[in-house]
Amino acid sequence: MTERSAVRALVAAAKSLAADRTSIAAAIAESTGLSRENVELALAEHLETDPTDEELDQLFASASTMTAPRVAVVLSANVFVGALRAIAFARAC
Repeated sequence: MTERSAVRALVAAAKSLAADRTSIAAAIAESTGLSRENVELALAEHLETDPTDEELDQLFASASTMTAPRVAVVLSANVFVGALRAIAFARAC
């Protein structure tokens, strides 16, 4: 599996979660302390599940400049929608 196909698979998984947001929002809200309404809003409007080819090209261009043998990803505990881009970047590297 290429890096690009792996990132596309990651985005597809996130899109599936967003589509199922009504059944998972309560559990996410409980574990993060966020309101259910804000969790559903984040999954519906802020999770980046439809990147354009240009956006993916930019992601891979940034990843190609990395020279370290490893990538560390630091995530905020309650900004759960930000994780998709961070994990996609790590996978692209």
